[in-house]
Amino acid sequence: MIKIMADTNVFLYYFFKIDESKLPLINNLLKESLHKKVQLMITTRILDELIFKSIILSSGLDTKKLKSDKKKMKRYGYVIENIFNFIKNFNIEIKETKQSHYEKLKNCVEKYGLFPNDCLTLIAMNSLNLKYIATFDGDFDDTFAVNWFYKE
Repeated sequence: MIKIMADTNVFLYYFFKIDESKLPLINNLLKESLHKKVQLMITTRILDELIFKSIILSSGLDTKKLKSDKKKMKRYGYVIENIFNFIKNFNIEIKETKQSHYEKLKNCVEKYGLFPNDCLTLIAMNSLNLKYIATFDGDFDDTFAVNWFYKE
């Protein structure tokens, strides 16, 4: 079975229909996951980003407004539940972002010129011996990661 790291944007595009032209690619990937042709993986860092951005997008508010209104924020617990149900339904593995990953962060940022969150993904992929990433941004283009969506 091929193991694939899934970037946050894949889930955000799927959940919020950000770019409907990407949906067939995502649906195909999810179908392959259900049929156990691929194993999707995320890190705890990706999960954190997914939850945070999903709550912001679900609320329609900016971060500052939502943070200042705890009563409104309390309404978005269902977003977390929905994400965990999705992860369970598609048997997505959650891999821990470790202290050792952070210790390699400086070198990764200097080598690839990526933001630290993307470097943490690369470092995790390297530690798990993963070749493929599913993503819709070009951040990983000049790295060892091969984009699953455009691998051919």
